[in-house]
Amino acid sequence: KYDLYFERFLNPERVSMPDIDMDFGDTRRGEVVDYVRRKYGDDHVAQIVTFGTMAARGAIRDVGRALNMTYADCDVIAKLVPGGPEICTSRSTTRSSSRASCAKSTRTTSR
Repeated sequence: KYDLYFERFLNPERVSMPDIDMDFGDTRRGEVVDYVRRKYGDDHVAQIVTFGTMAARGAIRDVGRALNMTYADCDVIAKLVPGGPEICTSRSTTRSSSRASCAKSTRTTSR
């Protein structure tokens, strides 16, 4: 009727009301959760946490950024790690002598 996004949830054929997903920053999250609990009741409020994992290459690039390394240097090191869902950084250095020597020289030069 008013072209609002939530109108799609207000379907008369729907058996239960939709859930509402709220993402808030850490600063005042507690206040928001407390308000929603008071407003709708503890039995209608839940907090769900999602954990993610990083691919080995992405982790290397993030660490490089945190260490103020250039993107080019991070990219060279990250590309030495084979892609794939089962690759971790510790196992990848043992699979190739170039990766192992790069890891060793990086550890030596960064100290």
